[in-house]
Amino acid sequence: MMNKLIAITLCMFLCVACFSQREHPVLKEKMANIKAKKIAFITDELSLTPEQAEKFWPLYNEYSEKTKEQRNVKIKGNRDRNGQSASDEEFLSDDQAMAMLNEMIKNEEEKLQSKKEFVSKLKSFLKTQQILQLFRAEKKFKRNIFRDYKKKVRVIKLK
Repeated sequence: MMNKLIAITLCMFLCVACFSQREHPVLKEKMANIKAKKIAFITDELSLTPEQAEKFWPLYNEYSEKTKEQRNVKIKGNRDRNGQSASDEEFLSDDQAMAMLNEMIKNEEEKLQSKKEFVSKLKSFLKTQQILQLFRAEKKFKRNIFRDYKKKVRVIKLK
């Protein structure tokens, strides 16, 4: 089950990355729709006051943009390895494998640092419980999106 979820997530991110490079209007519209649903979902889940929402959304958007950039750098790095990926580790030299491992660790450290900074900023105006709810709400929203996507795929297959 977990492998399927990871595979679906990876496919979705790769599709988004491929299509976003072409500025596909239908995809842009769908992504805007998903973003609007996410904003409504998170606002509802966190029970943000108007004052909190005013401070929260600029920080959240900045954090989301930063994580998106980190993901894009990671994807680009995977493509720039002369066609070699982590699944080709048996064909890598020790130096190449070490460089790849160091890059993976560096990416994870940057991601963690971004999250720490984000949480630190949120603590100034949100309760700790709300911050925890935020991360749970993000996961819940992603699960809901994947569930809806899987339902649509099943309906298409049945036709």
